[in-house]
Amino acid sequence: AYSGFSASNYLEQPYNSDLDFGTGDFSVMGWVNTGTGTYQTFIERFDGSTATNRFDFTKLNNKLAVYLGGWLTSTFTIPNNVWTFVAMRRESGNVNIYANGDQVHSGSGTNNLTNVGTPLLVGKNAADTWIMTGSEMALWRISATAPTAEQIAKIYEDEKPLFQENAKA
Repeated sequence: AYSGFSASNYLEQPYNSDLDFGTGDFSVMGWVNTGTGTYQTFIERFDGSTATNRFDFTKLNNKLAVYLGGWLTSTFTIPNNVWTFVAMRRESGNVNIYANGDQVHSGSGTNNLTNVGTPLLVGKNAADTWIMTGSEMALWRISATAPTAEQIAKIYEDEKPLFQENAKA
């Protein structure tokens, strides 16, 4: 797991055109063990000015949320200090958000995610305001495909034993 996030300690992937998903399908998923902060950014691509090209996967006021041209906020409250599997997928403009293998929100997100020159930030947002302080992240992945709901549930079930107390894996 990665932890110890701060404004100066985070992960950054320099600009990569493979992450310019345009208006196409994509998905992001991973495990979080969030601290007590009510706003924490898991992953963000945002140049600081063009909100239409912005992508965030975030703990927003303790709820699981995605920014794709506007906020899509679930009613799922992310528990503090508990490993939680979170996922989002966009397919044909339809966005689904998942927690522990279950869909917790759906909406529309058709904005163009081509953001030339913009890096991918992990563990904080570009403004240094929503940092994963006191939190951990593990097994994160991003893809230009959108797995089915059944595949997301299977990934959760397959990985869940790794995050049980005293796991021997």
